[in-house]
Amino acid sequence: MTGNVLKFDLDGNSINSYDLTDVFNSNLLGGLTGDGNGGFYVCDCNDGALIARLFDGDFLYDGYYQIGDQAILTSTHKLYQCAADNTAESPDIAVELTSPTWVEVSATNKYRMFDYTINTKSTDTGEITLSPGQYCTNLGVFGLDNVSDVTVTVQEDDSSGTELYNETINLEMNQPVEDDIVNDTLYNSKCLFDDLPVYATPYITVSFTRVDTSADWEVGDIAIGNARTLGVTVYESSTSRTSYNEVTIDDFGNETVVERASAEYTSFELVVFPQYADYVERILKDSLDQARIWVGDKANDEKLFTFGYYERSPITYSSPLKFETSLKIRGLV
Repeated sequence: MTGNVLKFDLDGNSINSYDLTDVFNSNLLGGLTGDGNGGFYVCDCNDGALIARLFDGDFLYDGYYQIGDQAILTSTHKLYQCAADNTAESPDIAVELTSPTWVEVSATNKYRMFDYTINTKSTDTGEITLSPGQYCTNLGVFGLDNVSDVTVTVQEDDSSGTELYNETINLEMNQPVEDDIVNDTLYNSKCLFDDLPVYATPYITVSFTRVDTSADWEVGDIAIGNARTLGVTVYESSTSRTSYNEVTIDDFGNETVVERASAEYTSFELVVFPQYADYVERILKDSLDQARIWVGDKANDEKLFTFGYYERSPITYSSPLKFETSLKIRGLV
């Protein structure tokens, strides 16, 4: 095999080239290596066996891929993993093949907070800014980790606009006094801002106070939008959690647990007034197979809320004055 070994800096600029020898190539074929000084080497074979491309700090190989290789497509903002040795089939197409040669792993870090999967998380230390370009009165954050406070500010149009809103939610959970001996602090993993100002072109900034300042914050999902009223939440609404762990028991009774994600299930018991029944049914129809934030009022100005898909909502015509429905929501995994 003939060719060169190219050296790049971390910005993707070629800074040196070396003749490719059989020994050097055998160490590099199928991947890349770093020199420990902020550079990395890539095989550039003249017969087309291996080339590397730089995409926003991540790498996608052209040429021959082996099982377990991972690659990012910036066109889809997703990370893929090679499932079969192949010759650089485009991952977004190969995942749809009868025998897929690539499988989708997750969204890229920046976009994981918008992928409707709470257990795949974006990580960072900075702020998040959103410019929805339309009215937006509600914002929910889910799957939080290493976060003690969430602050949302809203400005007119852009970062230099007049500030319209600035609120902080503290995530520390109340706990019984007698549990103080444990000497730990637990934090909620989700929060909801449901009173954002009505403004046509808001500029929204979400910032996080980290519990451990040496580590990144983690966010599973962020959702924004406007609320619709379905009815009045009544007592006996409930929430539960379903585990997708795989448990096997051998002949001697020993258990082996393969940990997987879990999902929250919430049941909202509602009273729907007869004159709004058709409206509610239409909203629910439009929400089929669409992830939504569902919110119910609890006592003491607290909220019962979840982010997920509604599975069923039979409306019972119980009396001339009121109808009832039980809204079943399967939370995002």
